[in-house]
Amino acid sequence: MIRVAILASGTGTNALKLIEAAKLLPRVSIELVIVDQMQAPLLQTLKDSESGLNLQMILQDHSLKGSDRRKEHEKRVLQALHAENIHYIFLAGYMRILSAEFVSLYRGRLINIHPSLLPKFPGLHAYEQAFAAKESHSGVTVHFVDEGVDTGAIIAQAQFPRLDSDSITDFIARGKSLEWNLYPEVLKRLDRDGKL
Repeated sequence: MIRVAILASGTGTNALKLIEAAKLLPRVSIELVIVDQMQAPLLQTLKDSESGLNLQMILQDHSLKGSDRRKEHEKRVLQALHAENIHYIFLAGYMRILSAEFVSLYRGRLINIHPSLLPKFPGLHAYEQAFAAKESHSGVTVHFVDEGVDTGAIIAQAQFPRLDSDSITDFIARGKSLEWNLYPEVLKRLDRDGKL
């Protein structure tokens, strides 16, 4: 079995799509979901669903400052990952920049989804940036995580057109729909090929 963890911070719509897809896969198993925000809607959704998943909330210790806070948080996340013998990590709206040390431990096995056709519009608010730039199309990218921000090698991309009638809400909704299809497809590829 290929043991997968999901790291999430918010609503977790991509996390839920990955969990749903994994139920049908013979070689991939979601073994751990780590949420780092007490108020994350995903936390309540998974509790309400009685999913039986190993769900852990690992919050930052606000009594620590600066880099000490991040180091302690990553140490606790790594302990949870090692305890479950995790092979791959999928980030699903995880709102933290991971340290170079963390990335090096999971190089080639740490995956993220980004709401643009990278290398265009890395970082935050990518759909809004693409819309404001009047791009004729946009898309989503699944990529490996490296030490940069959205600079890792691309695993898969999919695109959608911008319509003349689009509002920003329409544009983002079309992108989200594409995310919910593409991320599970990458998980299915991992199941089929045994690697990415």
